Amino acid sequence: PLIRYSAELHQANAALRKFLYANVYYHPRVTKVNQRACEMLRKVFESYVASPHQLGEVATKRIEPEGLYRTVCDYVAGMTDRYLMEEYARITGERDALQAGPVHPNRPGD
Repeated sequence: PLIRYSAELHQANAALRKFLYANVYYHPRVTKVNQRACEMLRKVFESYVASPHQLGEVATKRIEPEGLYRTVCDYVAGMTDRYLMEEYARITGERDALQAGPVHPNRPGD
């Protein structure tokens, strides 16, 4: 390669990556939140596929030319976190979905 890290910087980058994977990306609290988010996405996706009228007029018009799954996937992908939680709560009746707070995996006592 024409451009690469120096040996010292490569070692520092490797140490940082190891730290991030151990303490942030795969921290149990983060993993739990990610699993919850995946469950919310799955439920909302399945609900929209079962009842596409929930998508609204503009998105519903995309179903015929682009397909139901592609349309629902794009619709869900464009959601904010807050909107996903609101839709999940509406669909499932689980109001605690709206109470999700920030994740602080390295907060003392965790």
